[in-house]
Amino acid sequence: MGQAKCESQSLVSYDLQSCDAFSRGFVLGQTTAYIEQVSTGAKLAAQVGCSEDYVQDVLSTVNDQKCEAIVENREYGRVAIWIFRHPFVRTLIEQMSKDTPPTAAGVWAMGKLFGYSDSEIGVYLQLHGLLKSTFDSESSPRLCSDRRD
Repeated sequence: MGQAKCESQSLVSYDLQSCDAFSRGFVLGQTTAYIEQVSTGAKLAAQVGCSEDYVQDVLSTVNDQKCEAIVENREYGRVAIWIFRHPFVRTLIEQMSKDTPPTAAGVWAMGKLFGYSDSEIGVYLQLHGLLKSTFDSESSPRLCSDRRD
């Protein structure tokens, strides 16, 4: 009985180490992908959400690739790490991270920072009631025509 207990404790220890290694690898893989997107100009900024246990690993990877980072503490031992390259992006992030209710302009700007297309941002704004189409209250116009349906 004592031997079985000892074996089960070592399995639990191994599972925790295995889980931690997987989580760390996942976060660093995500960080690397985001750094590539930021470095190539596909996005102005990206954000990794992870346990605070991985902050130093992420920051080291970010710094090695000549990018910058902002760490924002969240609840329950979690952090959000912004990754960006251009200094002006820091100002944009800091201004948009203030605790204010979301506005259509703020959501649009955040969407652009993350590299989303204008059309996808527009769909998001409409789905979440932040922006109404100019045609919501009237019949829709025909394209290339002065006529209305």
